[in-house]
Amino acid sequence: LRGQKFRLEALTHSFDELFIPLLGVHQLENAATAVGAAETLDHIGIEVDEEAIAEGLRSVEWPGRLELMQERPLVILDCAKDVEAARAVSGALRRDFSYGKLVAVVSFSSDKDIPAMMDQLSRATDLFVVTSHSVMGRAAEPTLIATEAERQGKPYIIIADPREAVRTALKAAGGDDAVFIGGSVFLVGEVRGLWKDT
Repeated sequence: LRGQKFRLEALTHSFDELFIPLLGVHQLENAATAVGAAETLDHIGIEVDEEAIAEGLRSVEWPGRLELMQERPLVILDCAKDVEAARAVSGALRRDFSYGKLVAVVSFSSDKDIPAMMDQLSRATDLFVVTSHSVMGRAAEPTLIATEAERQGKPYIIIADPREAVRTALKAAGGDDAVFIGGSVFLVGEVRGLWKDT
């Protein structure tokens, strides 16, 4: 899984095959919206040709959005910072990836709808590793998140340090399993450096 090919019939252009290096049905919707915006420019005299549209989609990068970091176990990062994002990610995890069990490392900011986000993420998750991103005054208490995991009937572990939480999740996951890390841009930003220089 390194991207998606798709067809698109837009208002003034027809594309037999487009490619985006992003995963998830929601990214196809975003791509179609971007094509529509490019076509709208034609109406004010700014022409964007089909190859420029195709190249723009082909070369898009969006770190931290269903970003694959490693394969065995599969590690997926996604900021998933609100309920809609959590719904999209949960659907993509269940639909677009193949794995045995899913271990989810999560942290949220305290102003988010944590019960609804955990409801969505628990649909794909077998074990939660609850942590706390380190943005002062923003992170939700891990015990609050753990309460929601318990309410969803999911086992959980609380590990305060985000990088240690990731290491714990990797140990809990077998080679055929997956580790999801998300719930906050801050969390993803803190742990992405375990795989990539950011």
